[in-house]
Amino acid sequence: MKKQEKGKKIWIPGISLLLLRILFISAGLIALLFALKNPIKELCKKYVFYEVIKHEDELSQLIGRYTECAKENGDFYIHISNRDERSNRVFYKKLEDKQVSDAFKRFNLIAIRYDQEGNITFTVYPHIGLLIEGYSYGFYYSEQDEPIKGAIEIEEEGFRRYQWHRTEKIIDHWWYYEEINLIRDN
Repeated sequence: MKKQEKGKKIWIPGISLLLLRILFISAGLIALLFALKNPIKELCKKYVFYEVIKHEDELSQLIGRYTECAKENGDFYIHISNRDERSNRVFYKKLEDKQVSDAFKRFNLIAIRYDQEGNITFTVYPHIGLLIEGYSYGFYYSEQDEPIKGAIEIEEEGFRRYQWHRTEKIIDHWWYYEEINLIRDN
């Protein structure tokens, strides 16, 4: 009986020490990620540049493919989620379009948006959005080979709203973008 009591006494502090170590390691990793958020953003950008240049021919096959839908409905969205299907939104798997499916998988996309002017915006899943509130990024095709929002960098702050958008040319007609959109409660 005394042997069992002694074993419990050793076991409980051992588990407590292990949990404390895990907590300190986790806190250290989180602090490291926050300290490295700008280099991580830069790596994400370089990866998008590389992939767009490498797969330009495949991406170019998507140009104009769903522009008619955009002209009928305003903008036309192809989404990774099948929960929101309004007249201008469709779940990408329902299209049964191999090239669209390949783009979603290759670039880890959330959505593809076709607008009425013939531009196509590809929104990448923002893993770094866990570190930067409201952050999103991706790339787009500009028919006119100009920034879609008309400027390289835009920053607007209004009542309960903050928006920052920056874009950079990848190659002819293809642009990288990143943005922060926040809605404030107070």
